[in-house]
Amino acid sequence: MKWLFILALLVVPLATAQTVQKKPIGEIKATFQPGDVKVLKITNKGTKPFTIKSIKEARGTKPDFFDNGSTCVVGKTVAPNESCTFKYGYQPQPRGSKLLTLTVDTTTEEYVIRFRGVDPK
Repeated sequence: MKWLFILALLVVPLATAQTVQKKPIGEIKATFQPGDVKVLKITNKGTKPFTIKSIKEARGTKPDFFDNGSTCVVGKTVAPNESCTFKYGYQPQPRGSKLLTLTVDTTTEEYVIRFRGVDPK
C-alpha cells in the first residue's frame, strides 16, 4: 500500500506540468477591404514537423470573413521549412468594420492570426 501512495505523489506533479499553456509565438495581421481575399502563411522554422491540433475562432463576425481554400487545417502536418496557408475573404453583411481572431494550436507552438475588415467611407 505504501508504494501506491508514493507512486501517486510522483505522478500528480507530472500531470500538472503537462497542462501548462503555450504562449503565442507571434501574431500575423491582415487588413481587408470588402471583396478582398488574402493569403497568410505559417512556416515551420523548427527542426521537427508539427501538426495542427486545433483552430479556434474568436468571432461574432462570421460569415463576414470566410475560408476560401486554406491549406492550414486541423490534422495537417507541416515539415521543417515548409508552410501552410490561411486563405480568407471578407464580405461584411451588413457593411462595417469587423474583426476575426484565429488561434492555431500545433504540437509545438501556438499562432494568433488577426483579421481586420474595414469599410471604406
